[in-house]
Formats: sequence, C-alpha cells, structure tokens
Amino acid sequence: MDTSVEKRAFPRKGFNDMALLQIGTDTGDIFERAQVENISFGGICFTNIKALKGFEHVSGSVLENNQALVYFQANQITVFGTVTRIEPSKDRMALCVKRSTDDDLWTRLCT
Repeated sequence: MDTSVEKRAFPRKGFNDMALLQIGTDTGDIFERAQVENISFGGICFTNIKALKGFEHVSGSVLENNQALVYFQANQITVFGTVTRIEPSKDRMALCVKRSTDDDLWTRLCT
C-alpha cells in the first residue's frame, strides 16, 4: 500500500513566506510575524512557532480551536480560521481556513 498518497481534501502547496498572525487567547491576542511552511485552500501550516512571542510564556495560551487571522502582506489578503493542530515536537502549528478577504486570490495562491 502506498502511504505517500495525499489524503487531504485540498493538496498542500509549499509557500515559504512570512505573514502577520493574530491568535485570540484567553489572556489576550497574540500579534506576531509567523513563518508559513505550506498552504492549501483549506489550511495553513506554520513552522518555527516557538519563536512566536506569547506562545510559550503562558503554558497553554495557544490551544486548538483558538480563532486566528493571517495577513499576507505581499499578496494583500487576509485569511480567517481556527488553530487545528499544535506540534511542539516538530515546531509547527496548523490552521483551518474558514474564509478570506479574496477567495479568488486565495484559490490562485493555493493552486
């Protein structure tokens, strides 16, 4: 059985870029630049999350289901979603995309 087959609804695309990330938490919002690893129409994966200020100073401040906003300055698009997965051992975080300010542009970026 081939385990390398993509099982996601939307294929990922490498997208090495920085974005402005805002994550809502119980103790207030985190605003920080974040490294994007890849994107798909339904999600975004961030890498190097330990570098985010406020991410670890309060244990558990960023949790699954926190609301998030991602602004891609170079493409002038804002994407809204929720944190779906945090992998501290891999220094990554995934976000499920709910909507964007320009769905046509987001579709083009993801294909």
